[in-house]
Amino acid sequence: YSYRKVFDLVLLKKLRTRFAKQEFDKGNYKQAIKIFNKIKIKKDNQWIYADRAIAKMNINDYKGAIKDFDKIIKLDSNDFYIHKRKECLDMLNKSKI
Repeated sequence: YSYRKVFDLVLLKKLRTRFAKQEFDKGNYKQAIKIFNKIKIKKDNQWIYADRAIAKMNINDYKGAIKDFDKIIKLDSNDFYIHKRKECLDMLNKSKI
């Protein structure tokens, strides 16, 4: 890679991240998920799993949200993520009734 190519890739990642957060904050969860899916998730941006999971919860994709919460819990066993995962399971079970 040239320095320019690396710079462009870093800039693209930052722009996608910012745009995804804006869509998330506006309640455009499906659009936010599409953008989050294009971002390569690493240690420095693992919070994307949590935001994507919450976006999935908001569109009733509880199975998808649980998968994302499982990923973030492996990296960070924060009680908030564990609680939200349990909330997804509860909603999924209620939707089967």
